[in-house]
Amino acid sequence: MLGKKVRNIIREINHCEIMEPAIINKRIITLICAWLLIFAAYISVLCVSPVLYLIIGEFKLTASKAGLLFSAPVITLALVAFIGGVWGDILGPRKIAGIGAILTGLSSVLRGIAPNFLILLILNLIVGVGWGLIFPNLPKLIRLWFPNRIIGTATGIYSTGVFVGCTIALAITIPFIFPIFGSWRGVFYFWGAIVFIIAAIWWLVVREPDLIEKKDNKLEQPYNLKLSLLTVIKNKNIWICAIFFALAANITFYIVTGWFPTFFIEKGFNTNSAGILTSIITFASIPAVFFIPFASDKVGLRKPFLWISSIIAAILFIATIFSSFAVDIIIMIFLGISLTASYVISLFLPLELVKSKENAGTASGLIISIGYIGGALGPLIAGFLKDIMGTLKPALIMLAVLMVISVVLVFLLPETGSKKV
Repeated sequence: MLGKKVRNIIREINHCEIMEPAIINKRIITLICAWLLIFAAYISVLCVSPVLYLIIGEFKLTASKAGLLFSAPVITLALVAFIGGVWGDILGPRKIAGIGAILTGLSSVLRGIAPNFLILLILNLIVGVGWGLIFPNLPKLIRLWFPNRIIGTATGIYSTGVFVGCTIALAITIPFIFPIFGSWRGVFYFWGAIVFIIAAIWWLVVREPDLIEKKDNKLEQPYNLKLSLLTVIKNKNIWICAIFFALAANITFYIVTGWFPTFFIEKGFNTNSAGILTSIITFASIPAVFFIPFASDKVGLRKPFLWISSIIAAILFIATIFSSFAVDIIIMIFLGISLTASYVISLFLPLELVKSKENAGTASGLIISIGYIGGALGPLIAGFLKDIMGTLKPALIMLAVLMVISVVLVFLLPETGSKKV
């Protein structure tokens, strides 16, 4: 059954307006490399979480400082993504994302030689600069290569790299990578090298769709930076989508991946159990990020997937406070699926909220910047609440409230699917 669905998705990707084999192959290569790049980006950040307790011990950090260390790349991502999207519209998404990949790999490796907390924090901030150049340009590249009717499906395919990266970083760093090197510094050397290899692949094989550009008269007009910025900034739906992305996808995701291992230890579980439970969220997200956009394309609707998942997540955050280990396993599965719907649909929604492909990078950059401000603040707020309350339970209550607010935001957005009224 699963194999049949995958074959159907591949046929959807190949059945596009331009049927030359070379174009079909380039589309597939683009998806593979986008997957690798987003996988590398998340590996570079999430590998901090499993070794955070070791860094806390070595540098004698408070919970608030530890939260800042984890949030650092998300902070600079939020600051840089809008600029990265604009640069992608001007210079091309391949070049800007490729520069981001090199920067991410370099700063990831150098974290291993950080002599103190300040240097490690600065290097983590630079990792986020690379993120900010990569993230808004992947949706832009997908928009250039693929027709509107399967943008969701294509986005879902490469976005599986997010959750594969998260799952691998959380699940294997301590039991497999750490013993090889014997220190958290070696973990950064290893994952940084992986990012460098992927950056090299990106530069070698990824191209922009020149054939499509020549056949699309809309793209023959010169790029107007001022007009593009004004078009995106004046679009109120872009701002609503950005706030939703911040609340439902980013504050939640970064508190979950950054602090849930600590929360489960707080509940009385051992370190291994806490790590496994947290990785279940990202593991469950892998099939969800693949099939939810495909289902949304087939149904022709976006909004139901967003508001239903937000309601479910709100209930699950509260339930986690009181649940047992066995129940937590089930909760983490459904929480992963719910958060995934908000995340992945928010990635391609801005592509449908703007009419021109030329504005796709700018729109994605704005939403990612606003969204990841939430991602940056989330772990900081959770760490602050833990410092003053002595527990992470108030942070979970906050997450439930934010998911309810997210439901309201969804109903303020227009339906952008193919069956929109």
